[in-house]
Amino acid sequence: MVRDERVAAALVAQGGHLLALCFDPEPPVIHAVLTNPRSTAEHARLIAVHHRTQAGLDLIGRRNELVTDVHVQRRLLANPQLPDNILRKVIGPKLLTDVYKISINREIPERSRVMTRELLQKKFMLASPDERAALLIRTEGRCLVALLNCALDARTIQMLTSKTSYTVLFIQNLARWSATPPALLTHLLKQPIVRQNVGLRKQLLKHRNVPTEVKRNLS
Repeated sequence: MVRDERVAAALVAQGGHLLALCFDPEPPVIHAVLTNPRSTAEHARLIAVHHRTQAGLDLIGRRNELVTDVHVQRRLLANPQLPDNILRKVIGPKLLTDVYKISINREIPERSRVMTRELLQKKFMLASPDERAALLIRTEGRCLVALLNCALDARTIQMLTSKTSYTVLFIQNLARWSATPPALLTHLLKQPIVRQNVGLRKQLLKHRNVPTEVKRNLS
């Protein structure tokens, strides 16, 4: 069938015929499939995983009920042709922790992961202190690698310094992060786990943000 015939068929097809047309490489056919009143999220899921043109994938993004489907989202994110605007639409409403998980998911193409990390930085700077602190704690600071251009606000610092127990990994990641604030570094250096671990203490003391007086007293 030539393209125009496939488009006409997609507008009225049903059952297996409509499912088969979801594999069509031409955006006009995909548009016809999604226009078909019998099409559902199941058809959008097939298109999301198999279609390879940005124009065709963009058609899914125009339908909120489709782009918010969890299975459609997962398949779109794994598609190497996912348009930037659709990626932003998928990422936008998600929590910081979920965005971070997407940014490190090896099943997602590198291009999309890079853009997700950029979106993570923007969301982090706009997030509430509770969200910021929760992300750092849940990931044990692993997320800091993707937050090189970010900083912590006073409330987030206060929440982190109110903790009385830290894992070694969390402290190591904060020691490596160039933006770790002086107040947090000073607090960490007072913790028993750091006092008992010479290597960990030295790692923290090497940080450029450790106050000079603190360095003098502990070196």
